[in-house]
Amino acid sequence: MLFRCANLMALALAGVLLAVGPAWAADVQALQPPPLSLAAKLEPVVGEDVIRLDPEDSLLAEDRRHHQLQLHQGLALATLTTMALAAGMGTWSAHGFPDRNLGTALHAGLGGVATGLYFASAGLSLTAPATEGDPVAVGGRWDSVDIHRALAWGHGAAMVLTLASGVARLSGRLDNEPHQAAGLAAIALMCLSAGVLALVP
Repeated sequence: MLFRCANLMALALAGVLLAVGPAWAADVQALQPPPLSLAAKLEPVVGEDVIRLDPEDSLLAEDRRHHQLQLHQGLALATLTTMALAAGMGTWSAHGFPDRNLGTALHAGLGGVATGLYFASAGLSLTAPATEGDPVAVGGRWDSVDIHRALAWGHGAAMVLTLASGVARLSGRLDNEPHQAAGLAAIALMCLSAGVLALVP
């Protein structure tokens, strides 16, 4: 019963994210570096290292970065939706699904799709090219993008644990509880990470 409630909470969290998803997608420019005119007005910051690109390469990099981060956001929303479905299917399979073996197979399939979407989304974010004026380090100042990136380490670790514990559960070497806990942690941290971008200036 406890894990059924926990899974329902995960579904609610994913629903909240989907509700703010359009506003988050519309605010994709929050992931972009400040314009050069603004960056030039900033006070010098100790430890700041600004990347410089050739003018021709800069336009191409900005365009590629923009499209990669848009796709990153779309895949992240798809990941959360699929994970919510996988959590619901896992709970249904354990509590009342007509064919438990089929339910487990559907849960595992959805989990595999979610894993693929997650790492595709992460790869797009990690490989997005830096643009001119993009600070590598900003002397202790934190904004919503910094918090988003920091939380990514948490939900990345939770996703790896979810995958590993899921494989161990299917092979009978582990109980349900560790897998469920890791999956719920991943969903919660992803919702928090997305919510920071959507709601924090």
